[in-house]
Amino acid sequence: MNTTHSVALVDSASNMTSRGSASAGSNGKSTVTADTQPSPGFFKRYGLVFAVAALGIICLMPQLADLSIAGQRMIGIMAFAVITWATGAVSFPVSAGVIMALIAVLVGLSPQPDGQGLIGTSKALRMALTGFSSPAFCLVGAALFLAAGSDLGSHLGLHLIRVIDLAHHQALHGHDDVGDHVVQLSLIHI
Repeated sequence: MNTTHSVALVDSASNMTSRGSASAGSNGKSTVTADTQPSPGFFKRYGLVFAVAALGIICLMPQLADLSIAGQRMIGIMAFAVITWATGAVSFPVSAGVIMALIAVLVGLSPQPDGQGLIGTSKALRMALTGFSSPAFCLVGAALFLAAGSDLGSHLGLHLIRVIDLAHHQALHGHDDVGDHVVQLSLIHI
């Protein structure tokens, strides 16, 4: 293959990031083949439609005797969240933003339980964010953040495997090898 064809091949390959792949044919010219990616499943494709439909149906249902309008709308938002998460129709960060906006708008435009006006969007947003300010949420969030950054889970799992292996070795051979302990302890701290 001469240099003019190889430059054309590189140029056509760099212009085709998501459409397909380029290759040199038998005659030296570049050929383009389309990469086939599997299409998303039915629920992933229409999950957002189902979620919005469920939200609408629950919000438009007749009000139950013991449930406020804001409570009924929160149940609809919960159904929306569960359907979007289960189907994977939208990513988690996007669904979190949409859910917060739905809480602010739908609950904020609900009448107060005593019937004196609306709840208000600022109060509804404050209610939605209250759960994030609890100490338990902060503790669990910090632990997950540290665990994600430090491979703590895999180190604990390896330590547990080594302890079980050591107990099995002692049961099989009936004695402790000092060398086994040294190797086990050095491997734990890698």
